[in-house]
Amino acid sequence: MARLVCALALAWFSVFASSSHGDDSNEAKLERDRAHSLSRQDRVREFTTLLDMAAVGPIQRTLEMTDEQVEKLNALLAKVRSEMLDIADNAASLTGQAKSEFLTQEVKRVQRIGEDGLEQCILPHQIAVLKRELLGRRIHEEGIYGLLRSDDLFDIASLGISDDKIEEVKKETFVVHGQLRKDLADLHKEYITAVRKLEIAAWKRSLEPLTEEQRGKIQELVGPEFRIDSQRIR
Repeated sequence: MARLVCALALAWFSVFASSSHGDDSNEAKLERDRAHSLSRQDRVREFTTLLDMAAVGPIQRTLEMTDEQVEKLNALLAKVRSEMLDIADNAASLTGQAKSEFLTQEVKRVQRIGEDGLEQCILPHQIAVLKRELLGRRIHEEGIYGLLRSDDLFDIASLGISDDKIEEVKKETFVVHGQLRKDLADLHKEYITAVRKLEIAAWKRSLEPLTEEQRGKIQELVGPEFRIDSQRIR
């Protein structure tokens, strides 16, 4: 969790500081590079919080939020953004470990503001739905490991899974997802090949009523590799 918050602090600092100050110092560039080098899984986890999701229109409709709730939520989001901008301002004069510790501490504080404020904006049953939506998104992105990382959404300790076992699940999830991506890529290639064969066959059948000479002349006009584009047929 500490690593997550620290990475989140660096990433948020990069976003707000670069948009507010245009600081092109080597240190600022380093911070931005570190933030952008985060893995896709980390980015999903860091920037997909309950507050983030509650701000999305389709999610608000799923929660059946009232206009008053949306208004309160927008005010909370504005407050959180203002707090993050202040953090960026105050961190600008810090360096090294001092900056890292400051960002970690302050981002945790702002996270609490967001979490506490969200409970004042929407009802308990809406928060429960929101947690389920977020948990589902993390599982889609990271598999079961996404669930086992979600100690901010439920009591992971209640599952009785050791840290070693969680690490084992993490490694296995990486292998499984890698194989799934490869299998899907292979399947996609097979699909494209099959579709092209069907398109070529359909083109040839459409020319069957014509004489061989007429077909030859048309083929010269369109080229030997021409086929019907199945995505454009009407």
